[in-house]
Amino acid sequence: MFLITLPLTCYHINLYVKRQHLVDVTEVFSVLNAEKKFRLAKLAFYLVLLIITIFRFVMPLKLHMLICYALVLDPYCLTSCLNV
Repeated sequence: MFLITLPLTCYHINLYVKRQHLVDVTEVFSVLNAEKKFRLAKLAFYLVLLIITIFRFVMPLKLHMLICYALVLDPYCLTSCLNV
């Protein structure tokens, strides 16, 4: 996850160092279309990151529930349940 977010974090740090993170009210409308596209791309990136995070959270829980269910039904079928 760190390596996925590293480029965007470096980009944000670069904007902050160059002081380009501030919005100039006199130049807002000249860069509006480019900013819209960039912010939509960032939104899509953050949504993909959210989906990956939720998936990585849910899959171990699902595996744990499968193992617990197998142990309740038949304690000796654990190896056969993990092969499924």
